[in-house]
Amino acid sequence: MTIANTISEKDLIDEVREIYIHFKKNKIKVYAQKKFKKEFLSYIKDEEIIKKAIDFKKNAINRKEQLLYIYQIATIIDACYSTQVRRFNNIYYICDCIYKKEKKFKDLTSQLNEEYLINTITELVNEILKDEKIEKKPFSFITKYFALHRKRFDKKLKPLPIYDRYVQMYLDSFYYRDNKRKFYKEENNYSYFYDDMNNICSKLGIDFDQLDNKIWFTAKSLQFLIGKNFNKDFIDTIINKDLKNIDNSNNYDYKYFIRLLKDVKSNQKEYIEN
Repeated sequence: MTIANTISEKDLIDEVREIYIHFKKNKIKVYAQKKFKKEFLSYIKDEEIIKKAIDFKKNAINRKEQLLYIYQIATIIDACYSTQVRRFNNIYYICDCIYKKEKKFKDLTSQLNEEYLINTITELVNEILKDEKIEKKPFSFITKYFALHRKRFDKKLKPLPIYDRYVQMYLDSFYYRDNKRKFYKEENNYSYFYDDMNNICSKLGIDFDQLDNKIWFTAKSLQFLIGKNFNKDFIDTIINKDLKNIDNSNNYDYKYFIRLLKDVKSNQKEYIEN
């Protein structure tokens, strides 16, 4: 029995190094979309669909259409971002919760005052997440819903952070010196999540969109690269030896990158030819 479709250890190390260098320089999005053009096409189309759907409706929503609009956007977000809302919850009920906050939300979309913004979003998010009829709290979905609308209604408005498991991994890496893990999803605490993400952005000199790109495009690039190559021993070499030669293993970027490599390895399928 032999492992199929492997590339050389040196080639894989070189490719991973290149991803890491662009990741460190916050230039991973341009590199990723160029290097993995075909792989990212579906994500680009998803983004176009979401933008068009929100832009088209934003100035033409009346109360009669509002719930249908929220349901439409929620369905698109759930499908494109795999937020699993429909799988684990009554998505229509969650949309109805958002609909009941519609007046506050419309005020929010034109609000420039940051303190008011954060307080209002925290209130809206927590009201929805604390609803007793919602069993599996859609924290990731809710952050995406508000972040996408915030940007689409007025590009001058400050972006908002979104949550997913890669973001959690980066947060864990950034705050590892605190000797504790921050479970935003379990606590459903948007204000803590916002403050911690804002702190990271301030230290890195980037905004929420740029931080999201840094985290997400790095994860996907490694998935696309290593998913084509099935020798796990090569990944161990990169984790245990190679990357340690090019960076300080005590910094948060390094720790996140190693987490990603281990995550890709643990989810990797071995293809064996008889």
